[in-house]
Amino acid sequence: MVGDVIAHPPGQGKKAPVPCDPVNHPVVAAWLSLPDPRKPDQVDRIRKKEKAQVYRLGFQEAETRVIAKRGRTEHLLVERTIYESILPRLTLPALRYYGFVREEDDEYSWLFIEDAGDVPCRLGQDEVVAGRWLGTLHGGAAALELASSLPIRGAEHYRGHLRGARTTILGSLRNPALSPDDRGVLRGLVSSCDLIESRWSGVEAICDGLPHTLVHGDLAPPNLRLRHDGAGTAIVAFDWEWSGWGIPAVDVYQLARGGTENALRSYHSAISEYTDAVDGDQIRSLSLVGAGFRLLASVDWASTHLPLPRPESGMASLSVLDQPLREWGQRLA
Repeated sequence: MVGDVIAHPPGQGKKAPVPCDPVNHPVVAAWLSLPDPRKPDQVDRIRKKEKAQVYRLGFQEAETRVIAKRGRTEHLLVERTIYESILPRLTLPALRYYGFVREEDDEYSWLFIEDAGDVPCRLGQDEVVAGRWLGTLHGGAAALELASSLPIRGAEHYRGHLRGARTTILGSLRNPALSPDDRGVLRGLVSSCDLIESRWSGVEAICDGLPHTLVHGDLAPPNLRLRHDGAGTAIVAFDWEWSGWGIPAVDVYQLARGGTENALRSYHSAISEYTDAVDGDQIRSLSLVGAGFRLLASVDWASTHLPLPRPESGMASLSVLDQPLREWGQRLA
């Protein structure tokens, strides 16, 4: 199986929480503009990126904490739709949605949801629960009319990543900060992209006829938590910023890579309660396609560093992605 060597957008990473002013911080002002909010007595910044920040609000004598996410309005509106209008319609535990606040310029907004807690979900260890959860998510959402509410995440979306990466790479080959070895790697990636696009009809053939559904798009352990209650163990997911409506290939790939055949059997059992359009062979094909989709998106993200005066971080990722992408293109034959 192609390795999951993924280059995420710059800035992701977990650091120690940073205490903030619980009275005058902008996140507090945004929170207090919601109807009947409690006043927080603790505010911690838990993620800070150039265009997105995440804070945790704590409240005296209250077990539930609130997560506040600030980002570009166009991106947060997708997550708002999922938390507010889609997850409550499914038979799955979901994080409580508290509200959405636009800033004055409307470019940035705040999203407030329930804190998911600190018990991680590891797909390799919790594979049966994870497979059941993902199959229920995909099966239940497939019955909803969501295509007009979410970004499209079908095969054409990932061909867009392929074409975007190739265009950026070709336009960056003359960057004087690149070494001859760097250019050799980049030309190899362009060759792989050409090969994959020439065989794209095979990707479309695998996807043809499969149900479209809500796709999370980044089911990495940091975005999943376990919850235990009287009904048993459940999973809640967050960070739906890469989500959309399409073929669930990327989600199935991440489930398969993180677990074993037990995970895929659990997934098949759950989704079969909603549709008989997906059999075991198709699930394995979805995993293959999902691996390539992840690689194409990662190459596209990493290539954005190439035109910069210091393209080293992009080249570091692309050098690792070169061989897996080439191998995936060969497997499409």
